[in-house]
Amino acid sequence: MIKYIVIFLAVFVADIAWALYIRWTSSGKAIKASLCSVLVYVVSAFTFGEFVKNPEILIPASAGCFAGTYVTIKYLDKKKSDVQSVVEDV
Repeated sequence: MIKYIVIFLAVFVADIAWALYIRWTSSGKAIKASLCSVLVYVVSAFTFGEFVKNPEILIPASAGCFAGTYVTIKYLDKKKSDVQSVVEDV
C-alpha cells in the first residue's frame, strides 16, 4: 500500500513538472524548463522500474498523472485570472 502511495505522489509531482516544463519551454525559460525535465526524467526512470516489477502500479500512476495535470492547470488558470482581475482594477 505504501508503494502505491509513493508512486501516486511521485507521478503527481512529475506531472506537475511536466506541465510546467511545457509552459516554460514555450515561454523561453530555459533554466526552469531544464530543471523540470531533469525531475521528469528521474521520476520516470524510478516509476518505470516499478512498472516492470508490478504492472498494477499503473493504476496509482495513472491517477497521479491525472491529478497532477488537473491541479496544475487549475492553479495556473486561477493565478492568471487573479492577475487579470488586478490589472482590470487598475
